[in-house]
Amino acid sequence: MKKLRMFYWFLFVALNQVSIVFSAQAAKRQFSAIQALAGQLGSFPYTGVGCFRDAIAKPRPFPEMLGNLRNQIDLTNPNSTIAKCAAKAYIGQFQYFGIEYVAECWSGAGGNLTYNKYGPSSQCVNGLGGDESLYVYKFNNPPKPLPNPASLGCFPAQTTVELKNGRQITMAELQLGQEVKTLDPNGGVKFSEVIAFLHKLPTGSYTFLRFMLEGGLEVTLTPEHLIYASPRKALVRQAVFARDVKVGDKFVTSGGIMKSVLKITTVSDVGLYAPLTIDGNLFTDGVLASCYAHVRSHELGHLMMVPVRALGQALRIIGEISFTVPSLDNIPSANAWDTAVNYYTRTLLAFTNYLPFKDSIISVQPGM
Repeated sequence: MKKLRMFYWFLFVALNQVSIVFSAQAAKRQFSAIQALAGQLGSFPYTGVGCFRDAIAKPRPFPEMLGNLRNQIDLTNPNSTIAKCAAKAYIGQFQYFGIEYVAECWSGAGGNLTYNKYGPSSQCVNGLGGDESLYVYKFNNPPKPLPNPASLGCFPAQTTVELKNGRQITMAELQLGQEVKTLDPNGGVKFSEVIAFLHKLPTGSYTFLRFMLEGGLEVTLTPEHLIYASPRKALVRQAVFARDVKVGDKFVTSGGIMKSVLKITTVSDVGLYAPLTIDGNLFTDGVLASCYAHVRSHELGHLMMVPVRALGQALRIIGEISFTVPSLDNIPSANAWDTAVNYYTRTLLAFTNYLPFKDSIISVQPGM
């Protein structure tokens, strides 16, 4: 329990690191979006519906207790309790939620239809339910579903990367802690450590774009994954969505050599892998790609992952993990870190959908 508390404390510290990353004016505009997004994690627009009776008999007005918040928040601050419960309900994609016994957070599928089944109650105080009573809230805007992992940016299982010892391995073989080939900001070759997998699905068939380059190189990735490219007659490279690349554009290949795209096809392939390196990019099948997808700026994607990098480093320093975290809900610890990072990424994208200027930040396929 002590170690788990320390884990949450470092998570709080890591999230706060975002506030000191950039100072340039352009970065400030991007950072303001992240601040707004982070604010959504603890506070969503919701309205009180009223106080209603509960009963131990099943089915209850809300079918699922999302958590007992008694040991997690300041019970003298009702707003803290409500916000914490709201975050849990929002992530669960439930439109209605209620608080009972001051700190029990309740919601669940269908709760919007049954929360008032036993009629009103007078046992609520300060927006919190009491004994066998629920103070019920509803979100002003129904929560949008989290993106489906299959629709997020990834590489297929047989995509290769190059290790520091020169060995070529597939995404399916790649492990946390290994160092893979990339370029530094000056264009020099370096090796960057894999600190997480944003997605890691070894089975299943998915849709990708396959780019055939001069010299026989091929690289395969999802349409909204960022890849470094230069337009046909331009000299400057930038990270762009794979779907925006055209025949004749040039990719950065091993050693910094630019090679033209000769053909683009849509293919099906097996697996979805998205390794995250410390530098935020890597060579895949000999072509330089970003670790990020759906964000319109590689720099913004790198900023959004500051908490992941900071937390991973902090946990390593204190010896809490060696690229793992404590088991979460019976998930083996070997998978818990990737599970947490994946959920963090999907949740960020879902919350960003509510920002009025979201289209300038992300691109998410309809139905995600």
